[in-house]
Amino acid sequence: MKRLLFIPALMALVTAAFGAEGPLPILPVSDVRPGMKGVGYSVFEGTTLEEFPVEVVGVLKNVWGPRQHIILVRVGGRPAKTGVAAGMSGSPVYIDGKWLGAISLRLGYFPTEPLAGVTPAESMLEIQESDASQPSAPTVLAGIPPTEAAAPADRVMASLSALLPSPLPPLRAANSYLIPIETPLVFSGFSESVLNLFTPLFQRMGMMAVQGGAETVSGPLPSQADAAKELPPGSAVSGMLVTGDLSLAATGTVAYNDGRRILAFGHPFFGVGSVEMPMSKAEIVTTLGSSFAPFKIANSTEIVGTIVQDRHSGILGILGKAPRMIPVTMTLHSPGQSFTYHYQVFQDQRWTPTVMAITFLNTLAQSNWSAADTSFKVEGSIEIKGHPPVNLNRLSVTPADALMTPGTTLVMWLSQKFNQIFQNRFERPEVTSVNLDLELIPDVRLATIENVWGDSTEVHPGDLLAVKVALRPYRGERTIKEVTIRIPESAPRGYLRVRFSDAETLSQTQELFALQQNRFSSLGEIIGLMNREKSNQELYVTLLEQAPTAFHDDKLLPSIPSTIANVLDSARAASRLTLLNETVIGQSSYPMDVVVTGSQNLTLNVN
Repeated sequence: MKRLLFIPALMALVTAAFGAEGPLPILPVSDVRPGMKGVGYSVFEGTTLEEFPVEVVGVLKNVWGPRQHIILVRVGGRPAKTGVAAGMSGSPVYIDGKWLGAISLRLGYFPTEPLAGVTPAESMLEIQESDASQPSAPTVLAGIPPTEAAAPADRVMASLSALLPSPLPPLRAANSYLIPIETPLVFSGFSESVLNLFTPLFQRMGMMAVQGGAETVSGPLPSQADAAKELPPGSAVSGMLVTGDLSLAATGTVAYNDGRRILAFGHPFFGVGSVEMPMSKAEIVTTLGSSFAPFKIANSTEIVGTIVQDRHSGILGILGKAPRMIPVTMTLHSPGQSFTYHYQVFQDQRWTPTVMAITFLNTLAQSNWSAADTSFKVEGSIEIKGHPPVNLNRLSVTPADALMTPGTTLVMWLSQKFNQIFQNRFERPEVTSVNLDLELIPDVRLATIENVWGDSTEVHPGDLLAVKVALRPYRGERTIKEVTIRIPESAPRGYLRVRFSDAETLSQTQELFALQQNRFSSLGEIIGLMNREKSNQELYVTLLEQAPTAFHDDKLLPSIPSTIANVLDSARAASRLTLLNETVIGQSSYPMDVVVTGSQNLTLNVN
C-alpha cells in the first residue's frame, strides 16, 4: 500500500536528469516488454559520459521478495567489450526518454553474452530521505581482544575474527546467476599486507578491494546547484569511509539527480539503512575488461554531499550537505624518526570500529620497525560530545614468532574501545576527535609471572611480609622482584590467599560483572568503566579471604556469612545477583616497564 501511495507523487519530485527540462517520466515495470530498445550511460574513462545501447530481454518477477522485480537487459557498446564492470552499479537506463532504472546486477560468471539486471526506477524512488530505520540484524564488530598471553595460533584466529563484522552475509551459492555488481573499494595509502588481510571481508560484502589513489578535496562544499551540474546521471560517485592521509572509498554510478538528491548503485552499499557518509565525485582512470571480473579503477576527488540512506535498492545522497566525520590524529614515533597522520573516519555504530581498526593497523604496518620483535606503547584519548574523554594508555607486544601482523593485539584493544562506545544501548554517541601518540619499541617487553614465595607462610594481623616474585621475560634470564605485603589488622584467623596477577586476571571483578550483565544505566558509566581499566604494565597483589562476596546491581556486599550466602545463592537465578566465593580485603600494585602476564598464588595462615 505504501508503494501505491508513493508512486503518484514521483512525477512532482523528479526533475530532468540532464538539465531543467521539466519532470522526468519513469517507465513502470508493468509497461516493460521484451525487445524494447533504449540507452544507458556510464563513465569508462575520465569523467566523460558514454552512451551504450540496451535491449530488454524480459522481467524477472519477485526475485528478492514480493514485488521486488529485476529487468533483464542485453547491453552493447563498451560494456559488451569489457563486460559489466564493477563500478557500473547505478548506470541509468532510458527507453523513449523515460527512466527505466539502474544497472545493478550481472548474470553469472563467464557469460557468453553481455547481460545485466536493472533495478526498476520505481524501487529506487521508494528510498526516503527521512527514513531512520535500520536493519533488524545490523552488522556489528564481534569478538574481544585476544590476551597478551594467548597461544600464537589462537591469537591469530582471535585477531582475525575480532576484526571482521559479524554476522557476515553468506557467500552466494555457486549456481546463483543473479549477482550484484561488485563495488570497487579503493584503498589509498594502505599497505599490501593490510589490504590482503581485509580483502575477504569486503568480498563477502560484495566489494572488490583494490589499491589505488585519491586526492579528495577538503574545504567548503559546493552549492547544491554546482554539485548537481557535476553529478549528472551516469557519472561516477564515491562513498567515502576514510578521507585525508588515508582514503577508503567505494565507487559506483549516479542513477538519478533532481538537483538536491542523488540515487546511485541500485543495490546496497553496506545495507545499514540510515547512515551519514561523505559523498564525492570520482574520475575513472580506466576500465579493465575481463570475462570473469571486469572493474573500473577510480580516483575519488571532490566531496559534494552526504550519503544518508543505504537501502536494498540503492543509496541516497544529499548534495551540499556536510557530513560529520571523526578527525583522527596519529603520531608514530620510532627510533630516530616521527610521523604524524591526519585523516577522518565516517561515523556508524556498526562499521566505525572496524574502519578504525583497519586504519590503525595500516599506520603501524608502515613502520620499518614493525616487522621485527616489537612493542607498541600508546597514549591518547577519544573525545565524545557531552561526555568525559576516554583515556588510552597501553603497552602491547608482538613477538616475531606470533605469526600475526605487528600491532594486531593493540589494534584489537583500540577497536574494542570504539565498539563499547558505539554499541552502547543508551544513546547514539558523537565522537568529535581521536588523538593517539604511539611509540614503536624494537624489543618485546613481556614478562610472565613464573613463581612466588615468601619468608614465611605463618603471619599475624598487621605483619609486613617480604615476598619474591619470579618473572620470566620473553627472552633472557628470569628476574626477581621483591614486594612487601601488609597483612590487614582486620584479617580474620585462618587461610588467606594472596594472588599475584596481571591486569586481565584482576578484571574478573565487580566491573566485569556489571558490563556483562548490562548493569550500567548510561554511556557515561561505560566510559567511567573504560577509564578505570587496570594497566597491563603493573603487577597486582590481591589479598582474598575465604568469605563470599555478593554483587547486586551496583552494590557490593563483602564478607557475607555462609548462612546468608546460601539463601542468596538459591535466589540469584531470579534476581540481578552475582556471588563470588572470596572477598578482597587488600590490594596493591607495582609499576613495571613490561607487559605483565599470568597469575600465581601464595597461601598464608593468619594466626
